[in-house]
Amino acid sequence: MKFEELLYQYKTNAVLAEKQRLSQWAYQFSHHNPAFFQGLKACSQHLEEIKSSSLFTGLDNEAQYVILRQIKTMEQLTQQVIELQLLKKDSPPAITYQVPAYDEILAMRGLYAGGKQDQLARLLKLVKTLKTQLAPKQITETMSPLSHHWVDRLPWGVLCQAIRSRDGKLAKAAFDAIPDDNPVLKALLKVHDQAYLLSLIKTCAALAAREVKEIDTDILCGHLTFEVLIHELLTTLEQRQQFNFCLGLPTHHAYRDRGAGFCILNKLAVVMAYEELTADVPFHAVIIGTDINRDDGLNSVLMAETTTQTFTHIDIHDSRVYPWQDESVLRERMGAPIEEKGRVWQKENKCYHSVDLASCSRQRRGCHAALHYALEELERLLAHAAKKKEKIMLFLPTGWDSHEKEEAPCGKEINQEYTLGSKESHSRRFSDEDLLYFNQKIVELVKQYPDVLCRVYWQLEGGYTEHVNVQQLKNTVRILNDAYPQVDEALENTKALVS
Repeated sequence: MKFEELLYQYKTNAVLAEKQRLSQWAYQFSHHNPAFFQGLKACSQHLEEIKSSSLFTGLDNEAQYVILRQIKTMEQLTQQVIELQLLKKDSPPAITYQVPAYDEILAMRGLYAGGKQDQLARLLKLVKTLKTQLAPKQITETMSPLSHHWVDRLPWGVLCQAIRSRDGKLAKAAFDAIPDDNPVLKALLKVHDQAYLLSLIKTCAALAAREVKEIDTDILCGHLTFEVLIHELLTTLEQRQQFNFCLGLPTHHAYRDRGAGFCILNKLAVVMAYEELTADVPFHAVIIGTDINRDDGLNSVLMAETTTQTFTHIDIHDSRVYPWQDESVLRERMGAPIEEKGRVWQKENKCYHSVDLASCSRQRRGCHAALHYALEELERLLAHAAKKKEKIMLFLPTGWDSHEKEEAPCGKEINQEYTLGSKESHSRRFSDEDLLYFNQKIVELVKQYPDVLCRVYWQLEGGYTEHVNVQQLKNTVRILNDAYPQVDEALENTKALVS
């Protein structure tokens, strides 16, 4: 079968799957928002494209009938929604908790995770813990039937089918068929080179179902790795609420043209690029990274000319651990800092703060000085934006490997010479109390500046010691749950339409 025919078949499969999702949404949930109606219109358009294709006449009668019947039922469904005025413009729930679906966690088997566990074991434990802290309907799994912002899944569904076919040339054809104006593709290409994305896609397509391949130092890839990454990204873009908390694969070390430090795609940078491309009004992005390992890939991507977004990046890290980049490296890459002490770099509308725990220790009382610095800077930026009537989007790439009880070598081995001891860990790392204070203060500032903060995206990066991860997740969710209590009417399981 020719590539054109296979891609037509994959597109048909993807459209029928989307039609099934929208039907499930219509008949099982009463939360019909603008994203739902946009999905109905887009699905109808895709069905018409399939019917209008020259390949349609080559289908057998039964296949043609299936498509024509789906077009008819889609018209009926859309009409019902319009007539019954089911489209609601109510505000969505204030917070969403995103986790990988179980089959996608299984696809992470063997991927590096910094400690004794692989990403499968690490995330399985985290997701199970989260489910003990929240009601089921508070948790959004990847590729959920519902969304709060419409994203066209179709071209990515076609690409994932092509990768599963294990034909690299077909997968490339599916990628090349994605329209140039697709906003997700545009965001990806603002962050990553097309050649790198294609290399990753071809690698995944070439692997057997449970095969894992090392494509770079500390970077492993499986047959479904790209699918897992793109599904996680699409879900985050769809769940565009005021506050998003996300568990998934780490991303902050990935560079434009390569993966690094267990990270393959720089998801946070892609989310930021997508928000910039689709924003109604300009916004100032504020990033506070608390992973013990420097946000090197993220910093490299954001400081590049391809990034036009205004941002302030406060990067709390220890320069003595991976990727071992002290002030001399930063000066070589970004030039001289605007502060004599070498903490802040400015490049037009881009600002980077290096908060190095190697030279920033605990005070006798109160919150750790590094976290206190970040909170003070955030509050200053929020107050300034409020005065100017400007918008801020807050990104929190969080790493619990900055906790004093973390045991993974990637956060404890100093200059590859010795392991951090308990006394220095207490001074140069964060305690439970530090992180509780920081998280509570973040939530308070979000509540204090609702008209300024248009979105908060909280993403887990590192953290590889199980008991630390479990405790920090419980502590964090407790604070978020108190601030954003469950809203029962958000996702009612009552039928909205009579089938």
